[in-house]
Amino acid sequence: MTILVQLVEHEMKKKVPAAYKPSYNIAPSQDIIAQVGAELTMVKWGYKKGNFKPVINAQLENREKPFWKSAKRCVILADGFYEWKQSGTKTPYRITPNKLFAFAALYDEETNTAAILTTKPNATMQKIHHRMPVMLHIADIDSWIDEGKLKEIPEEELTIYPVSNAVNNPRNNGAQLIVAV
Repeated sequence: MTILVQLVEHEMKKKVPAAYKPSYNIAPSQDIIAQVGAELTMVKWGYKKGNFKPVINAQLENREKPFWKSAKRCVILADGFYEWKQSGTKTPYRITPNKLFAFAALYDEETNTAAILTTKPNATMQKIHHRMPVMLHIADIDSWIDEGKLKEIPEEELTIYPVSNAVNNPRNNGAQLIVAV
């Protein structure tokens, strides 16, 4: 049993979908664990609507635009993510609150796809990237899904550290990817 499965089952008291395959390096177009309504399910990362190219990230400030009108609110579960700092060379970092959390996301029921909501970065994340995902505590999931209320994880709860360039290739997978370098 992976750490993510243990966290979901312990903190959320829910069963992870049987189709879940553990990964330390999830890339767009892969299946991810999401909560849609009250249920955990697998969805494809990359919101697909009509003939448009899949959208992996949706800007929070644009969620009221017509493109997102039919989208449902959902969350994507995680225990960390990677972001790359551009400074001559790309340096990957792992960002984690050191516990299970959720990305606020938008879901298309017809295509079973989702996009992660992003926002302006906090002071810590701004040193790495010009955007960051909207991150929620597990206790705040229902407020987002049911009411559209967002209460982001405070930046002082985030741990950020550099990791191996091996995360640049989605074929690389394993616990060694989340080890600080």
